[in-house]
Amino acid sequence: AVLNARIALTRARPWSALNSLEEARALLLEMYARARGLPRPLPAFERDSDPTLRAALLAACEFLLGDNFDRLTNGQAALTPGERHVLAAVRQDLQPPSLSSA
Repeated sequence: AVLNARIALTRARPWSALNSLEEARALLLEMYARARGLPRPLPAFERDSDPTLRAALLAACEFLLGDNFDRLTNGQAALTPGERHVLAAVRQDLQPPSLSSA
């Protein structure tokens, strides 16, 4: 799936690349759940994965949909201001609680 994404990007097909990356994400979650004998990969990952692992996957997603998205797509696609606003709100919601506030 990741190789398909790279090929799609070199062919200036960013949305095909994004679809391939979504497939890669789904495969990673499936591997996580199967390795632990858990049904329903996404709920299992959200419920049972450790914060470091969740943060790593979110960091990869943030890179793709964050400030580097325009560079990633070489200007072939861009997030709208509204999409950037929603992404910023989601990013804020996903921040782990601060240790100092615990």
